[in-house]
Formats: sequence, structure tokens, C-alpha cells
Amino acid sequence: MLPTFAVTVTGPLKVAPQASTIRAGLSAWLRQKKIRAITVTGGLHEVDTAVRLYQPNVLLLGTSLPGSLFGACRRVLHLADPPRILLLCSDRSGVTSATAIRLGVSGLLSTTADKREFALAINCLMAGETYISAALTEASGQAGGKLNVLTPTEFEVFSLLAEGRSVIEVAAQLCTSAKTTSHHYTSIKRKLRADNMTQFVLCAVCSGVLNPH
Repeated sequence: MLPTFAVTVTGPLKVAPQASTIRAGLSAWLRQKKIRAITVTGGLHEVDTAVRLYQPNVLLLGTSLPGSLFGACRRVLHLADPPRILLLCSDRSGVTSATAIRLGVSGLLSTTADKREFALAINCLMAGETYISAALTEASGQAGGKLNVLTPTEFEVFSLLAEGRSVIEVAAQLCTSAKTTSHHYTSIKRKLRADNMTQFVLCAVCSGVLNPH
């Protein structure tokens, strides 16, 4: 199950922190900022429900299940007024971080971050900026190299197709036509030099977009 977090607050800032992060010493900081944290544990449906119910300004997600994580990010970012997503991860390889950046995640916070860095990350996102922990910057840049040839839309189509969805299903989710989605698919295969679906999926697994397990 994917740990997810949603928050309702008494002040102007709404944020969704992870239970373990709060236990690590953030409770006092959250109370000082008049932020009330509500932890919700579940999958994609719970992410969607929590965000719609509590309407957080910032949503903090953990990375226990990368496949579900990316689906959660896509679903949240397609809402009419989506929260900014802060991803809490310990991604030494960089593949999860690089994929999240391509999806539109606003911040990457290392699991080793202390409450001071957590506050800095929240403040950056609330100011409309992005934040990436120094520990994750180099790894995410190296891992994202091959997929950088894709446009944001192509990357989204790539991720959905790699999960096993049909062109028609992808088109419906992205609110576009099957013809346009097929065009993106052709362009993606050309750019990644993937001649068939097997190579396409292999590329997704090797780049960390798809969890083979």
C-alpha cells in the first residue's frame, strides 16, 4: 500500500506530511505554523479522495511503491487546481527522482532531511518555486538522461503505455484523440529507438518508470 498524506489546516498553509516525518521531530514545527496534519494510508483512490476532501496546498508523498506513486502523481496533477507535490525519497539511483521531475513534481526531499530543510522545501513550493535536496540533485540528473529527449506529453504517454494501457485508454485519460496518442507513440518509439512493445517496456523498466514487480 502506498502511504499518502493529506492535510486540513487552521492557517493559510495546507500541507501533507508523512507520519514518520512528523515523528522525526516535525510535530512542533507544524503546530507552530498552525498546520494540522492528517495521515491517510492507501492507494490511488485514497490519494484522490484525500486531495479532493482536504484540498492541501502541498501534498507530500512517499515512494514505497514507485508504480503506484507515478499513477498518484499523474492523477493529482490532472485535477483542476492541483496541489504542489513534494516527494520524499531515498533514491540513490536517481530513476524515481528523474521520473517524478518529468511528471511535474515540484519538489524532491531526501529522507535524511531534517525539519529545517523540510520547512525550506515547503516554503519554496508555497512561493511557486521548486526544491530538490542536494543529495538527490546529481543522481536525478544522471538517471533522466535518456528520457530527456521526450516532451512532457510524450513522457506521460510513455508512462501510461508502459503500464499496459491501450492507446484508446491513454487517449481517454489524457482527454485527447486516439490519433494524437498514436502519433505520440510513434514519436516516442523513434526517439527511444524502440522498434516494438517489448523494447518499449524494457526501456521503461530500465529507466525506472515501470516497476517490474
